[in-house]
Amino acid sequence: MVLQMAPKRAHLWGYGVPDALVTLTFDQISENTTVQESEIWELWLPPQEAGGPHILHFEHQELSGGPLTKVNVAGVLFGDVWLCLGEGNMEFFMGSLDNFEEEVNVASTFYGMRLFHVGRGEATEEVPEIGTNIEQQWTTPYEGVLEWYSAECLFFGQMLSNYFPARPIGLIEFAWTGTSLQSWMPKQVIEECQTREAENTHPSSGIHNAIMHPLSKFTVRGVLWDHGDSISESDAMNRSEFHCATRGLFDHWRATFADSTAGDLPIGLVQLGPDSSVAVAEGTAPVRIFQMELADPGLYPETAMDKIFTAATFDLVDNITSSKDLFTKMFQAKRDVAHRLFTSAKEVVFSNENSTNLRMEISKADKAQIILEFSGDIKLNGSHGFAVFRSGRNISDLI
Repeated sequence: MVLQMAPKRAHLWGYGVPDALVTLTFDQISENTTVQESEIWELWLPPQEAGGPHILHFEHQELSGGPLTKVNVAGVLFGDVWLCLGEGNMEFFMGSLDNFEEEVNVASTFYGMRLFHVGRGEATEEVPEIGTNIEQQWTTPYEGVLEWYSAECLFFGQMLSNYFPARPIGLIEFAWTGTSLQSWMPKQVIEECQTREAENTHPSSGIHNAIMHPLSKFTVRGVLWDHGDSISESDAMNRSEFHCATRGLFDHWRATFADSTAGDLPIGLVQLGPDSSVAVAEGTAPVRIFQMELADPGLYPETAMDKIFTAATFDLVDNITSSKDLFTKMFQAKRDVAHRLFTSAKEVVFSNENSTNLRMEISKADKAQIILEFSGDIKLNGSHGFAVFRSGRNISDLI
């Protein structure tokens, strides 16, 4: 497994006999706590540098001379842990890629990467643990796991590994095609936003209760969020509904995930692509605009949130003529999506950590034209135009 490294503190928890003493030791560190009446114990480790593997030694000592139980957990790494969430575009399996066998060979060379896969689940009330909804416990990236693992998530993790070669990377994936935004939202956010019930079969707060609430015990470096298909279809939201729901969801994650504070949990937002086989985007265009309003402080300073990085996907389906082409070009282009997320993350999340991003300057801007100069080569994939993410500046100030 991978536990979150410094500057954050890894959160550990478990179950035992009330009032029993739980002691954890590894290397030169020793921490202890007491099992609560709820039969739950938890520990916060001091921030750890990247590395491993370590062996964590646990002892559970009951009071009054009761039995002593010892458990050792081997192969523990400290690094960056990322949570990958969303609908079908995030769920799209590695096994569905045309070059899957080639990608398996590549993935097997990432020795410092570990994968955790959460299966589908819903509940009417918040539950403390994921329980039987675990699809795959922490493991290395081998073919049997990769076949059903998110391509977008894995490729992002590989880029992180290449960028930080001495840093283990842990990826936790939960994605479910066709799930409503309401199903991901906690009850309090639904009430605050007065969000109406979704029209699909997923109940409001169902995924939050069964999956997201127990996952919030993990300490993570950041989140990837690729969701929006259902919003542009049967559960369409207007601007104010979308902003309140998404902002409320992100704020809740930042307030509840272990060792996270407001703005301290970066979120990678994948913009919605076209919704038809001829790249006509009437149904998805409003959602893309709503997403940009949350992500781009340069264009939308009044609505943008802190620590949001983004990836555009509209051009990945240029010149398609059939639904088969749509599948091939948009869903197969997961490495492109991951690369765009990673490039944006380098600027927003890792700007003080060995950043070598392509730089852009506006050499001329008036009401007739804007001339952009780049520090390196760029490629325009489509004929639909392009979007520029300009962090921290209002474009209107430059015109």
